[in-house]
Amino acid sequence: EDALALRERIVAAEWVDGNVTSGSGAATVKRNRQLPEDAPITQAAQAEVTSALMDNAAFLSAALPHSVFPPLFNRYGGGEEFGLLIAEGGGGALAQIAERARREIGALSLDWNGQTVTVTASFGTALRRDGDTPNSLYERADHALRAAKEGGRNRVEAAAD
Repeated sequence: EDALALRERIVAAEWVDGNVTSGSGAATVKRNRQLPEDAPITQAAQAEVTSALMDNAAFLSAALPHSVFPPLFNRYGGGEEFGLLIAEGGGGALAQIAERARREIGALSLDWNGQTVTVTASFGTALRRDGDTPNSLYERADHALRAAKEGGRNRVEAAAD
């Protein structure tokens, strides 16, 4: 019940471009909205979520947190996306990471007005090639993402390298 009330307050709040917290690398691949960090609703929501986590014995025993950083609240609408940059590993490692994230997201379900809503995610992956710029790498990953969505969504698709 508390979570639903919190969600309603968050949804009704004013959202800003998610790049307000991006570093220069993330800014080229992050397209989303987030609650402003200094907004009263954000600070109240951070306190509520952090308190709930710290009061949850299962969380504390599983995570063993030394400290919990206040969460950022982000949302993704139509055409919004986030690019994940991985520094090491080849195509196999990249595909495994994307597939694991897809499965973890797929395991989520939400109760929406008495109906269970499942969550899905599509991923496009690309390996950096010699001569790539951040934009050319992003364009190839974005092309793979479009192919994943057009191929039925909830998929991982690799760019042709």
